[in-house]
Amino acid sequence: MKILLLIFTILNTITLTVDANVSDSFSGLNSQTPGCAVGVVKKGELVYERYFGQANLRYQVPIDKKTVFNLGSITKHFTAALALQLEAKGQLSVNDSLKKYYPQGPNWFEDVKLHHLINHQSGLPDYLNDEKTREQLVKRVSTIPHVLAELVVGKPIARDVTLMHVLDTMMALSAPSFKPGENSSYSNTGYLLLADILEKASGIPFSELAQQLFKPLGMSSTELVSLHTVETPWSATGYSAINSPRYKYRRNSSNLITQGDGGILSTLPDFAKWISHLMAPIDDKLFWSTFLHPMKPVSNIGGFSRFQNTDDSKGHFISQILSSLKTVSKIGGVPYNNGLFISKVKGETVYSHRGLSIDSMGSYFWLSPSHSIGYIQLCNFSFDKQPSVNEILDTYAD
Repeated sequence: MKILLLIFTILNTITLTVDANVSDSFSGLNSQTPGCAVGVVKKGELVYERYFGQANLRYQVPIDKKTVFNLGSITKHFTAALALQLEAKGQLSVNDSLKKYYPQGPNWFEDVKLHHLINHQSGLPDYLNDEKTREQLVKRVSTIPHVLAELVVGKPIARDVTLMHVLDTMMALSAPSFKPGENSSYSNTGYLLLADILEKASGIPFSELAQQLFKPLGMSSTELVSLHTVETPWSATGYSAINSPRYKYRRNSSNLITQGDGGILSTLPDFAKWISHLMAPIDDKLFWSTFLHPMKPVSNIGGFSRFQNTDDSKGHFISQILSSLKTVSKIGGVPYNNGLFISKVKGETVYSHRGLSIDSMGSYFWLSPSHSIGYIQLCNFSFDKQPSVNEILDTYAD
């Protein structure tokens, strides 16, 4: 009996220590603040799962496992995966140009390839974050009477309207910001166009293409935001913090619908299934394993990891692609490939991405395939605290 009591005490102490190591970062979140869903995945299991703060402050709805968050820019690596899957099926090539899909575009569209879009090497200015481009887009949209009328009564701008005017804004440029392939600059524009191109190449709406990733994994609470998205009681409300003596948080929403660069809605348990799949694919294992090997020389230059194990007959084609690229894709000095940032921690490769949605939800995840460990943090406001990768690995790695 004493031995059993001792074992129980030891296990309980370990659990409390593990919980403290992760949850310390979220100690300030409570019933009066927005919050986060936090999870650690190990060998396909959600071994740590905690929920902090409120999904909706007005109605005091706490965040739980059903809470749906907008993943924002985390969507990009899903889009990249879909592009590479269509290439594997022979429906497109990452060496296709923008001109192929938008023949009415300027001549320089011929120089922008799909792999440039995937790895932010296109030179297309960011329609959301580049001030000049954003102003031009707003001017274009503001000239459409029915759009203004709908905005006044709170209706959203359809994704096709946004896409059309972003494309028109790009076509009006005399040249890209830099020669495609010779530099890197984070751009939502590339992924917005990429989603449209995937529709053109496959003949399937992007939202349905995405479901081909979600359904096999049982991600039943994951979808793309659209005009037809139905409000559910467990959808999180986005908030932004404001400096006011009376209110700490303000509800934030967006009337802009986009896909490809953002727009995936998901829950912590659903996203854990996706992370588990990336580390231990349940099907098409060769494709998914090569999707996560961009630190090797060939795939380090972006979008070509699936060619590492191909035969020599592809060699000439690969050489042509690589010769058109002058620099490894790096964003803020960090290597980037297939919609993921790549870093080294404890000598092992870690893949990660952050997401800030237009409605102010902030998400973050990373995964370490060699350790079979992943970390997920989904928040309904811009929250920049999280345990370090080292802390999680020290706690959960074998």
